[in-house]
Amino acid sequence: MSAEVLWQILGGQPLTLADVGASYFLPDTWSYVVPMPTARFVLFDPVGKNLAYAANLPPDRVTVIPSALSRQGGAAEFFLANTDSGSSLYPPHPWPGRPALNHDYFFPLKVIDIETQTLAACLDERRIDLVHAIKLDTQGSELDIVKGLDLRRLQQLLLVEMEVTMDSHPVQLGAARMPEVITFFEANGFRYVNTRIARKALEPSGCVGPRFASTVGAQHECDVLFIRDITTMHPDHPEWFMRALRQQVTLLCAYYLHGEAVQALRFAAESGRRRRSVTEHRRSRATEHQRTPPGPEGSNGSQSTGCSGPLIAPMADVVTLIQDMMFSSKVREAAKATGASVQSTRDVPALVAAARDAKLVIIDLRLPIALGALDALTAAASTAPVVGFIDHEKTDVMADARAKGCTQVMAKGQFATALPKLLSALR
Repeated sequence: MSAEVLWQILGGQPLTLADVGASYFLPDTWSYVVPMPTARFVLFDPVGKNLAYAANLPPDRVTVIPSALSRQGGAAEFFLANTDSGSSLYPPHPWPGRPALNHDYFFPLKVIDIETQTLAACLDERRIDLVHAIKLDTQGSELDIVKGLDLRRLQQLLLVEMEVTMDSHPVQLGAARMPEVITFFEANGFRYVNTRIARKALEPSGCVGPRFASTVGAQHECDVLFIRDITTMHPDHPEWFMRALRQQVTLLCAYYLHGEAVQALRFAAESGRRRRSVTEHRRSRATEHQRTPPGPEGSNGSQSTGCSGPLIAPMADVVTLIQDMMFSSKVREAAKATGASVQSTRDVPALVAAARDAKLVIIDLRLPIALGALDALTAAASTAPVVGFIDHEKTDVMADARAKGCTQVMAKGQFATALPKLLSALR
C-alpha cells in the first residue's frame, strides 16, 4: 500500500509516533508515514550520537530527546554494553543451561550512573500532548517505561510495538516476561495481535534464518504488537471516534496488518450500528412516555406501552477491578448471599464508567494499573467508597493507595473475612 493511499486513509489527522531506543534508524514500517505532513516523530535514546540520522528527517516534525527513560525517573545505574544497542538499565545475566551470552556484544561492560526521566515528564517538557503509536526496544526495560506514561496519554495510545522475551530466562536480569506484558496491556484496553520472532519469518526448516541453529536464541528478540480497542473510545463523540479510527487504520496498514485494519473497520461499523439502535430506542421510549404518562390503575395512562423495565439495566451495587479468579469468586458468592449486584471490569476506563452509580468499588491493588485506577476515579469525582486489597507485606503500595484516596486498604486475608460485612452494609 502506497504512502499516498495511507495519506488518504489518515484524512489529514495528526499522527505522533514515538521511538524509545531509537538507535541508528527509524523502524522500517514507519517509512510510509514519513512523507505525511501531519506525522510527527519523537525519538528517544540516551546515547545521543545514535540519533544522528534524525538530521535527514523533516526538522519541523522531529523531536530528538537524548534521555534515558525509566518508570519512576531519577538516578539509576546504566549498563553500557560494548555495542550501544545492547545497553540497558538491566544487566545481562548468564543462565545455567541456556545459550551463552554474546560476549563481544556485551563486554567489556561499563556501569555508569545516569539521570532518568519518566516518559510522561519528557512529553510534558516538550509540550507533546498525545502519542498515537510507540515502539520500544530498550533491552528489558520496555514495560517499565510504558508504566511511566500518565493515564490520560495511555488511554489515547492506539498502537504499541515492543521487544519482549518469549523465554522464561531473559537475557537482561529483571526484564518483563511475555505473560506480564500481555496482562498489563489487556487490562488497559489493548489487544495482542502480532509477534515477529527475531524480526524474521520462520524458514521451511523451522529455524529463524541462518544465524540460528535453533529458535532458542531467537526467542530473546521478539517484537510484539498491541492495538487499542477503539470501540470503547469516545462513544458519545463521533468526530473523536472517527479521528481515532483513521489514525489506527493508517498505523495498521503501515505495519502490513491489512486484515486487522479491515477488522477494526468492521468493529467500528458494528459499534456505530449499536449506538444508533440505542439512540433510536431511547427516542421511541421518550415518545411512548409522552403519549401514555404513568397513572393509577384505571386512569388515563395506565395502559401498557409494551415496554417493561428500563432500556438500560441499572448499574451494579459493586464494581470490581480484579483479575484473580479466586477473589472474583469470593466477591460474587458474598454478593449472592447479601443480594448485592456485581459488575466486573478489566480496565480503567470501564471501571470509571461503571463506578459512577456504584455503592462500592473493589480494587485488587496487586494489579499494575491499580494505582492509576485510583487516580482516574479521583479525576472523575467518583463518590463511591473504594476498598483495596493486597499482600500484607506490601506496605508501600498500601500507603500509596491511601494517599490516592482508597477508603479502606486491607491485606488479602482481612479482605476475605470482611467481605460479607462490607456487602451487607450496602442494603
